[in-house]
Amino acid sequence: MSRTLRARPEGLHGILGIAVGDLSASGIGERLAVAVEQAHDAIVITDASGRILYVNPAFEANTGYTRAEAVGRTPSILKSGAHGEAFYRELWETILDGRVWRGVFVNRRKDGTLFEEESTISPIVGRDGEVTGFVAVKRDVSECRERERELAVREARYRSLFENSRDAILITDAHGKLKDVNPAAVELTGYSESELRNFKIKHLFPREKDRRRFTEAVARDGFVERLPQRLRRADGEERECLVSASVWRGAGGEILGYQSIVRDVTESRRNQRLMKAVMESFPDPVLMADEKGRIVLANAAAESAFGQPTGDLTGLPLAELVTPPGGWAGDLLRMGEGDDGGAAPEEWTAHPFSGAGFPVEATLGRARTSDGTYLLVSLRDVREKRSLETQLRHAQKIDAIGRLAAGIAHEINTPIQYVGDNTRFLQEAFGDLVELFRRYDAALSGEAPPDAAEKARQHREEIDLDYLLEEIPRAIDQTLEGVRRVAGIVQAMKQFSHPGQNREPADLNKAIQSTVTVARNEWKYVAEMELDLAEDLPAVPCIVSDINQVILNLVVNAAHAIAEVRGERPETKGRIAVRTRVEGEEAVVVVEDDGCGIPPENLERIFEPFFTTKEVGKGTGQGLSIAHHVIVEEHGGTISVDSEVGRGTKFTIRLPLRSGAEDEESQP
Repeated sequence: MSRTLRARPEGLHGILGIAVGDLSASGIGERLAVAVEQAHDAIVITDASGRILYVNPAFEANTGYTRAEAVGRTPSILKSGAHGEAFYRELWETILDGRVWRGVFVNRRKDGTLFEEESTISPIVGRDGEVTGFVAVKRDVSECRERERELAVREARYRSLFENSRDAILITDAHGKLKDVNPAAVELTGYSESELRNFKIKHLFPREKDRRRFTEAVARDGFVERLPQRLRRADGEERECLVSASVWRGAGGEILGYQSIVRDVTESRRNQRLMKAVMESFPDPVLMADEKGRIVLANAAAESAFGQPTGDLTGLPLAELVTPPGGWAGDLLRMGEGDDGGAAPEEWTAHPFSGAGFPVEATLGRARTSDGTYLLVSLRDVREKRSLETQLRHAQKIDAIGRLAAGIAHEINTPIQYVGDNTRFLQEAFGDLVELFRRYDAALSGEAPPDAAEKARQHREEIDLDYLLEEIPRAIDQTLEGVRRVAGIVQAMKQFSHPGQNREPADLNKAIQSTVTVARNEWKYVAEMELDLAEDLPAVPCIVSDINQVILNLVVNAAHAIAEVRGERPETKGRIAVRTRVEGEEAVVVVEDDGCGIPPENLERIFEPFFTTKEVGKGTGQGLSIAHHVIVEEHGGTISVDSEVGRGTKFTIRLPLRSGAEDEESQP
């Protein structure tokens, strides 16, 4: 067969004339030329060797090559490398044999982008039966093929979800006959897939009342969500289920069928009943909330605490009944996480339906069932506990004041003693001076006896006026200093025992100075006191009387630790240092000593109530426990300890410079 033309035709009409014969007589050629030019699909005409003779505008639009660029070249200008030699060999063998080739090319446009073309290549056969050229009709199917691939992926994804869903999926026609079921439905019902396809859905849900509720809900809303239904299995067992379903409609809005998701909650309901029985045995209120934060179970103690029947509590948002310290934020169920499967207790606020909110100690946990994961919240009313703690702190403060009373009395007695001595001296000196002035006054009068002046001079020598003039100012200064010391001790005692119970901005440095002054008799015999108090320390929101108590406990403990090493009256005193500083949004207080230190085995227990290593009568084991409660629970701060046996101990307290209320007000 010939693959070349003897002469190159001019224009589309000439090309078509060669392809289909003489068309001029009938005028068909002109019409055909217009049709080819305006065709939506790309059309390419080549000679027998594959050299392009003609391309229409659709080809130019699809490929980016102009007619002038394409004519005279071969379609290989579009090759992308996506097809191997065998592909092109099969193509040529087909068309050279006079047959039509159909297939899809992955070609490359002039700009380098790839596109897919669905092509039909037909040989042009002359009157002599020889192939004189080829006509290719090409359609860009890139978008169509991409949509097909997307649909295939989507269908595979949905089929995977359908096949692998743990819930039963039932698809019925408009009359309720089952058309498709997934493996979970086979497992749940106990019927085979072929058996289910022969049933109407009412065969699985035999209760007329349940079916009527389902039908009415779907007719009214177009769907149902988690509707309780009882399903009967092949073996006759009934299972508790939740059914969610929607209507499947046609383009005209007609009902084509229904799609239902059936979740078996038999075990979950059984577990809930068991959980309810367990919860009822708890003396404290217990609430169970689902993933949406709605209460699904509440025990009788919760009914009593919130003043509402348990049935009314069910369905309420958990956030309406209790509030964590920082409010509700983040994933509800993650709040129940912890190293041991539960979170450490923390203080929340409970909101009863009548009356003011009250503090509760909330212990969180998570319960996993076949129906999902739930948050368990156990609440303990701590009002009585807080009252006892307040009484205990007050008793400890009274005890501390009692222990300090003798020392304070001694601290006051010393200046009072020399105030008294100096006052008596001034009293006697004043009497002597009055007598001297009386005698001088008599000597200067006109009726004075001749020896009056001599007697005045003798009295001056007797009282030693020069001594009095020197000692009286000194006695006055010492008296005033004594008064200042007593006033300072009294003021420190007043500040130390400040009765406030509300958090207010306070001068922490001043509070520390007062506490150190009050406790002076506890440490002055065994240690030197070093105060390094930051001048730029701002006012710290705190209950200052409680902070005073913490500092007192730490200073007294430091003095006792030094005395244990150096004795009660050492020749060389130890050192107690109290420092303050600002770090970021925190005020930091450090109390450090060079005493005996704390053994490693006791470090983890020092904040436990009633834990002490002191001999009977020297400590109750409440000081550090109360310190931890005051700093951590009352003020939201931290208290840590570093200690080494034989070298000393350092306590570090961190208090927030902003109160919780200020933080909430600063939120946008």
